[in-house]
Amino acid sequence: MSTPRNDHRVTKKCSRACERCRSMKVKCSGRQPCARCEHQSETCVYAPGIKRVLIPESYLLELQQSRQLTRGERGSPEEITPRPSSTDIEDGTIEREILPTLDRRNNARQLRTVGASIIREETIQPSRNRGESGITDQNQAETNSTNAPGDRPLSVGTAASSLGRPVDDDDSTDHDEIQSLLKKSRPEEHDPPFRPAEGRFWYMAPSSSWAFCRRVLGLLGRTMSPGTESTLDPFNTDGKACEMEWHSTQRGDVPVVSDLPSIDFSKSLFYAAKSYFGLLNHLVDESIYLKNLDELYENPARKAASCRLWYAQHLLILAFGKAFVLRRRCARGKPPGHAFAERAMALLPKQGDLGGDSLLSVQVLVLAAVYLQSIDLRVAAFQYIGQASRLCVCIGMHRHMPEHIFGPELSRRYNLIFWVTHIIDSEFSALMGGTAGIHNQQITAKLPCLTSNSLEALSMSLHVRLSRLMATILTTVYGVGHEFDGSLVKHIQSNLRTLAQISTELHDLLNAHFDGQIPRASRTVSRLMLSYHHCVVLTTRPLVMCALHLHLERANSEQFESLELRPPMSSILRSCVDSARTTLRTLFVLSEGDLLESFMPFDLEDAYSSAFLLHLLRVVSPSLLPDNGWRDDINHILQYMVDNGSVVAPLRQQELQQLERTLESITPRYSGPSDPSGLHPGDDTQWPVPEYVDEPDRDFTAMDCLEPSSNALLDWADQLDMPDFLAAMDCGFGGGAGGS
Repeated sequence: MSTPRNDHRVTKKCSRACERCRSMKVKCSGRQPCARCEHQSETCVYAPGIKRVLIPESYLLELQQSRQLTRGERGSPEEITPRPSSTDIEDGTIEREILPTLDRRNNARQLRTVGASIIREETIQPSRNRGESGITDQNQAETNSTNAPGDRPLSVGTAASSLGRPVDDDDSTDHDEIQSLLKKSRPEEHDPPFRPAEGRFWYMAPSSSWAFCRRVLGLLGRTMSPGTESTLDPFNTDGKACEMEWHSTQRGDVPVVSDLPSIDFSKSLFYAAKSYFGLLNHLVDESIYLKNLDELYENPARKAASCRLWYAQHLLILAFGKAFVLRRRCARGKPPGHAFAERAMALLPKQGDLGGDSLLSVQVLVLAAVYLQSIDLRVAAFQYIGQASRLCVCIGMHRHMPEHIFGPELSRRYNLIFWVTHIIDSEFSALMGGTAGIHNQQITAKLPCLTSNSLEALSMSLHVRLSRLMATILTTVYGVGHEFDGSLVKHIQSNLRTLAQISTELHDLLNAHFDGQIPRASRTVSRLMLSYHHCVVLTTRPLVMCALHLHLERANSEQFESLELRPPMSSILRSCVDSARTTLRTLFVLSEGDLLESFMPFDLEDAYSSAFLLHLLRVVSPSLLPDNGWRDDINHILQYMVDNGSVVAPLRQQELQQLERTLESITPRYSGPSDPSGLHPGDDTQWPVPEYVDEPDRDFTAMDCLEPSSNALLDWADQLDMPDFLAAMDCGFGGGAGGS
């Protein structure tokens, strides 16, 4: 007879936890291996005899108050409160384990120091995966990025000593080397941000994929040929892909109306453009556009002269439509319809011109910026989207525009057009390596989901969240102007947690409206997925640079082998690999359905930035990429774009080929458990074709496009607690025989 089960019993907390569960602050089963490590196929290690000390809660609060008074009188955050007697520690009825408590207190930095005084003379075994962390929760982490120097997180040496662990010279040296590597992941800390080319200096912005490529190639050139600058660097500056020339017309000049297509062909080009525009469709009101189109063909010269801004919008739509429909390159490498675009540029509003229809000015400027970015005129595109963004501020579109003043329809149009402008501004700022024109704190415009529950409003709101996160990434992960104090790791951790929240919301959206499926024909939804993964890539790219620096330092050793990465570094780089491969997989399936954007810049940027990082990680740690399916994907994607008339894809293709050739000499041999053949990952091996290639007509599932999952992102973010991350990196970049 079975014993009745007591459902109300209180489970006893496991007194023994492995190092991985302890560092992540999660419950451990206490087995060997524990349930979590066994489920995730991780090595389960238990630290020997870590001693915990219990103190009364009342005494802890008393020490906290005493500490605050001491800091107020002496102004020294490093003073240590005298150690209490053992009688005081053992006395009391309310007991708390001090080590887990320290991270959850509001005054975490003070309590860490107090806790150190209590346990300083206790026998504690050194452990690199302690649970104590200098990182606060997500909201506080964002605030701490602007703390005064005296409020910065503890340095490695201070944190180690405050945990009762002596810092010997070897540990100090190792941590100094790790700090140096993390500094190098921020290129502005060690590499001059200006590079000469074509008679001028070019700014190598940290977050720009264009600049990242040139920084990496320059670094590889200097490593292989010390003392010289790389001569293999294809700069491909503005105008290499396509040149445009136009002269601004005066207000009294009559616009050119010759060579316009027939009205039926113009309408077909308009609808073709709408099918590819996605979010940009909010910039064009269909009923107003078609009404003006009919008036244009009644009297072209009069309509073009009286509605110059609308005529410029019409010419841009013709240029987009011809590029989408004809899909080929004209003479001199220009896209179809480029002549219409040049005529439109001559009609754009000048700086400071607020006359006429200001809302239409914003719409036209955004379309012009997207067109210029599509032909790789990045500087001009950045200037025009900046002009549009600042015009929004002049109009007041970044503030809520009440319906009772502007009316429901106009208020809605202002709102949607502003958010489209803000999203494009954020994306182009990331491409250029600049900052968005309007800070998130200045925006009070309502999110579309607050005024409507439609799929369109929900999708737009998620786009806004991703654009805001992208702006945060640019100012935190790629921030400048301060010495390394752990903020890079802290900001990566915070951004991964935000991405996990957005991933959950994307899952909810797909489950509610598409039964967990992602319709490939929906450009809005697929763009959401790709933007999400691009944020993951942007967040983790500095750590890829960090790993590359370490790899290059080992490349000159006699026994040169690949890095053997351990958590949390391997987990973070795995997230980068997963997002990059998911991006390429998504774009591949879109191309199979003839839905890939060959002209507009977004798909190409996502494919290029993902493939570039995968090429680097294949060299740094081949175990992360045991097969070459992703190389087939990127080759197919770029060739598809080249065949369909992209003027920029050939340049990106050239840059990736150059990168492959340059990396050949520093690619180590790898024969790991996930590569049973023992072949070199760079060999032209015929790997199995991924399953999705055989099913070109099926829709994606949320699981296909949202890997890594939200739980995985949270798991990896928890592993980034400082100083545990530095301790893990101390051995997490270990590995090959060639390591020093």
